[in-house]
Amino acid sequence: MSAMCKICEKEFSSQFNLNKHLKNVHKTKPVAVSYKKSVWSYKCEEPSCNSSFYRNQGLIDHLLMCHNMKLKVRLDNLRRYKISENEKETEKATICNYVRLRGKKTSASSGRQTFYYNCNRTGKLPCSKKGKNKVANKKLPKSCKLNKSCIQHIRLSRADRNAVASKLAAAVPKERILGEIRDNIGNQLKRVNLIIKQDLQNVKRSFKIDMQEGVRNKDDATILLYKREGDILESFPLEENDFCLIIMSQYQQHMLVKYGNNIIAVDGTYGLNNYDFKLTTLMVVDNFNEGFPGAFMFTNRKDTLIHQIFFEVIESKVGNKISPNTFMSDITGVFYQAWSSVMGVVPFQLYCTWHIDRAWRNNLNKIPNIEKRKEVYKTLKVLHQNVDETSFRKQLDNMINFLFEDADTEKFGSYFKKYYYENCKLWAYCYHKHCGINTNIYLESMHKQIKYFYLHGTPVKRLDKGLYAVLQYSRDKMVEHLIKETKGKSSIHKKNILQRHTTAISSQFSAESIENSEGDNIKKWKLESDNNIYYLEQKSSDICCNNLICDLCAICIPLLYMHLH
Repeated sequence: MSAMCKICEKEFSSQFNLNKHLKNVHKTKPVAVSYKKSVWSYKCEEPSCNSSFYRNQGLIDHLLMCHNMKLKVRLDNLRRYKISENEKETEKATICNYVRLRGKKTSASSGRQTFYYNCNRTGKLPCSKKGKNKVANKKLPKSCKLNKSCIQHIRLSRADRNAVASKLAAAVPKERILGEIRDNIGNQLKRVNLIIKQDLQNVKRSFKIDMQEGVRNKDDATILLYKREGDILESFPLEENDFCLIIMSQYQQHMLVKYGNNIIAVDGTYGLNNYDFKLTTLMVVDNFNEGFPGAFMFTNRKDTLIHQIFFEVIESKVGNKISPNTFMSDITGVFYQAWSSVMGVVPFQLYCTWHIDRAWRNNLNKIPNIEKRKEVYKTLKVLHQNVDETSFRKQLDNMINFLFEDADTEKFGSYFKKYYYENCKLWAYCYHKHCGINTNIYLESMHKQIKYFYLHGTPVKRLDKGLYAVLQYSRDKMVEHLIKETKGKSSIHKKNILQRHTTAISSQFSAESIENSEGDNIKKWKLESDNNIYYLEQKSSDICCNNLICDLCAICIPLLYMHLH
C-alpha cells in the first residue's frame, strides 16, 4: 500500500515509512490514517463516522481533531501511574479493570517513566495460539467468540481478595463465606457476588494459607517410613512400584505403649486420595473408653507383607512388642496374620461386627426368595447376639441344618458353614463377653470425622490433602485427651454407675459367697431378691480399664460379669 507526503509530494511504499519521513524531515506529528469500520478494532462511535484505526492513539487524535472532543487526561504529571481511590470506585461502578499489558517505557532524554494501562474491555483479546492449535481451553466453561476482551472474566479486586483471604486464614468455612457474600447481593450485580468455591480455592493458594513456613524440630518428626514409587529399599522386600508412608507421633507412641495391652483395633479405608492408596489405622482404647489412633499407614498394597512391615516399624520405634488382650480387625485375616507374625498371638481375636453384617448382607443374595432371605437374616442376627455359649452351640447347629434342608438356602448354607461355622469364636457375642469391644465403632467414627468434618465431604484428589486432614485429626484427639486428663470427663457411663450403686443400696438382696472349685481363682457371689436370682463373677484384675470404676465403692464394672439364673 503506497502513501504520499502531502507536504513534499514524495511517495513511500508504506504508511510506516511516510510517518517516519514526517517525523524526521518535516518535524511534524504523523496523522493516523483512517480506514473503514470493518478493518480495525479501534472504531469511532460518533454518528455518521465510518472510521477505524490500527492503534488507540490514532482514535484519540481523530476524536480531538475531527470531532473537537475535549478529552480529560488524568495523572498527566505523575511519574508512575497509580490508580487512586477514585479510580477504584470507578472500577466498581463500571465493572471494569485497568490492566497493564506491557512493561514501563523510560525516556532516554528526561528519564521519565511511562506506564500504559488499558481497560479490560479495550482492544482485541491476545491469543498465543494460531491456526489449528487455536482451540479454547477445555477447563474453561466458555470461550470468547468475538475476539474481544470478554467482560465475564473480570478479576476480583485486591480489596475483595484480601477480605476473603482474611476469613480463610481465620478458618471460616467456605460455605459460610459464600453465604455471607450472597446474602449481600443487591440490585446491582458486582464481581464479588459471583464468587464460587474455585475462587476461594484460588485465593487460598495464592495467599499460601495452607502452607506453614519454617522447619520443625527433628524430634517432632512423625514419619517412620517413607517409600516412594520408583524407589528401592534394601531393608524391606518391597517392589519398585510400591508406595508406603507410615506415621506415628511421639504422643501416639506414648498412648500406644500405655493402652496397647488392652484392646488393639486395625482397619482400613479408601477415599482420602485419588491414587487408590489405602489408609490403615492402628487404634487403641484409652482410659475414657474412647478410641485413639496409634499409627497410620498410606499404601497401595493390601497383602500381609505390607502390614508386617507396618507392625515391624512400630515395634522398632516403640522398643518392644505390644501384647494386647483383644485384637479386632476385618474378616479377611490379613491384619491378624501380620500382627501375630510380628507381635505374637493374642488371647482374643475378634471380627468386627460391622464387617460380619456387611458380608452376610452381600451373600444373602444367594437366596432367591426375598421372604426366606429376610427370615435367614433375622435368625443370623439372633444367633450373632446370643450371649450364652451352650444355647449358642445348639442354635448354630440348628441353623446349619435349617439352611441345608431348603434348596433355596442351601447355597448360602455352604458359604456360611465354610467361613463362619468353625471360627464362630471370632464373631459370636457369647465369646466376646470379657473383651470390652464388639465392633470397630471407634475406627468408623474416625473415618467419618476425617471425610465429613475435616474434608467437608468433598472428594480428595491429592494425597497431601488427605494426609493433612489425618494429621489434624490426630492433633485434635491429642488435645481432647489432654483436656480430659486435666479437667476430667463426666460421661453417661459414670452417671449410670452412680445410679446403679444408689439402686443397689436401696434394694433388698441376700448375698452369699460361692466356694470355688480347685484351680478356679474367680470370685463368685449369689444374689437373691424377691423375684430373681443373680450370679456375679469377678474377672482378673489385670484387665481393669480404670475408666468405669465406681467412685463410691472403687469397683471396676467391666471386671464384673452378672447373669440371671
